[in-house]
Amino acid sequence: MVQQPSTTLTATQLRLQKGTPDSPARQTLRRFRRHRLAMAGLLIIIILVVASLLGSQADALGQNLKAMNKPPSADHWLGTDRIGRDIFARTLVGGRISLAVGLVAVFFSTSIGVVLGALAGYYRGWLDHLIMRTVDVVLSFPVIILLLCVASLVGPSIFNVMAMIGLLTWPIPCRIMRGQFLTIRERAYVEAAHCIGVTDFEIALRHILPNAIAPLLVYASFAVATAVLLEAGLSYLGLGVQPPTPSWGNMLNTARNISTMERNSWQWIPPAITTVLFVLAVNFVGDGIRDALDPQAKGD
Repeated sequence: MVQQPSTTLTATQLRLQKGTPDSPARQTLRRFRRHRLAMAGLLIIIILVVASLLGSQADALGQNLKAMNKPPSADHWLGTDRIGRDIFARTLVGGRISLAVGLVAVFFSTSIGVVLGALAGYYRGWLDHLIMRTVDVVLSFPVIILLLCVASLVGPSIFNVMAMIGLLTWPIPCRIMRGQFLTIRERAYVEAAHCIGVTDFEIALRHILPNAIAPLLVYASFAVATAVLLEAGLSYLGLGVQPPTPSWGNMLNTARNISTMERNSWQWIPPAITTVLFVLAVNFVGDGIRDALDPQAKGD
């Protein structure tokens, strides 16, 4: 019996038969959607972000001395802390603070890295040497030690934490962007733009940067998780976000007390779980973005 050839067509083949081009952006999105861990991570991030936005600042800061150190109940789903504040509300609002610190710090560091990396990779020469030697100096110091030293000098606050993390983590995106600019600036279409009189600023912004942004997106996704962990570490040590403003880090600070850690575990377990969940979810999304942007990945 002659076996009939399969007539099942992939989405890409159907588009080609209809004359619809399969754009690189569509291919990338399709590969990302097929990454199950990335989609699960994205769902977790969305849930955590929406929940943190719905948290009530008044409930997080409100004290009830009659309900101090109460375990989880119908009135307080995750219990209360030592001065009667609701742990559930504080976990939600603390997520808002921690995520804001992570996002702003990464935006700050990435912006600095993109500008300096683009200048170093495009112009090269003495400017490249100056920027890269500065990068080497910054990378030679442990980030957490520098953060602790600077925090003790300038004082702990939300804005100081954002600025410190941003100022001390820019070398990595700077190196990424420099490498991309060094490679792309030698391509034929960049040389052609030079020949027809396009300015350096336009070439960098319109022709090189859009083609250099992919690895930076992967870095940024992982950097958000790192920034949240750095904020949590600083706040845990009392040098980050200061009470009464909650963050996942300073809520974990209660675990420094052995008695609280053993007897009132509901006061530190929720922020610990949400921190771990968020970091895992961001890492899953970062893996998905990396795989989706991989040019060697197969389409449908």
